[in-house]
Amino acid sequence: MKKIVSILLIFCLLFSFSFSYTEDEAANILVTMKLMSGYPDGTLGLERDITRAEFCTLIAKMLSIDNEESFAVEDFSDLPNNHWAYKNVMALATRGIISGYGDTTFRPSNNVTYAECSAILVGVLGYKEDMEGVWPTNVTSMAENLKLDKGFSVEASEKMTRGNVSIMLVNSMDVEMKGN
Repeated sequence: MKKIVSILLIFCLLFSFSFSYTEDEAANILVTMKLMSGYPDGTLGLERDITRAEFCTLIAKMLSIDNEESFAVEDFSDLPNNHWAYKNVMALATRGIISGYGDTTFRPSNNVTYAECSAILVGVLGYKEDMEGVWPTNVTSMAENLKLDKGFSVEASEKMTRGNVSIMLVNSMDVEMKGN
């Protein structure tokens, strides 16, 4: 009997340290928190790519800054003020969380990459100053150190899916914010 209990304890310890969320589990957490919603067909579309505008909306909701009205930065040339994600993108830009591209565009309909997601989350969590190296290795290495990628594996330039983003966001909730 002691041997069985010992084996069960070892098994539990091993798996408690390596636990990671599935896409469904992570997405359901975000839905419960009212950060993510599904599509009209009733699905969450976890296999679908996620755009830069959609990702910024999730981040703005996580930070509770998704209803702001005034912004201290110039508009992006490709993001009209009647765009559905305008307020969310501009709230993040005002805080220096995002900056867009050097040509004054944001490219809201482009798919967000793992490196871009990593850069935003590393910055939000306060670890931007701790990064070493050059783009995109600096942000993806820090994201890996913070275990934001626990439960999935993608390359820096790879497009993120709603499922991968769900896991990454839930993983970020386990990271202690630095300097905030």
